[in-house]
Amino acid sequence: LAKHEYANYVIQTVLERGLIMHRQFIVGHLSAAIADHCTNMFSSNVVERAVRSDAVAANFLVDNLLVAGPIESVAGTRYGNFVVQSMVKCCPHREDLLQAVETAPGMQGFGKHVMSAVKQIRARQHSRSA
Repeated sequence: LAKHEYANYVIQTVLERGLIMHRQFIVGHLSAAIADHCTNMFSSNVVERAVRSDAVAANFLVDNLLVAGPIESVAGTRYGNFVVQSMVKCCPHREDLLQAVETAPGMQGFGKHVMSAVKQIRARQHSRSA
């Protein structure tokens, strides 16, 4: 349903307002094919909503994305770059995510937006430590 043109809105609403067991069920299914969902026009919005609405879900989805394969395969796509940007903004404490983006080869095109988000996070971290 997350990949459906209209049903994805229902799934997003459940992620925001549904019972915890329903939200966990959805996040579990998203994580099983996280790279595929991140790069799909409709389900990428569902993944973004899951990341923004629940810190535990965000960390779980980040873990699964990092295990799924090279980050640039998602961050460099038309829809995936928005998901990875949301992950970076919602999980700035995830050093593994930030390093994966920084060290990813070939982050051109859509990947530039993700790199920009990471640079903003790094600048904020640097200004706090100074």
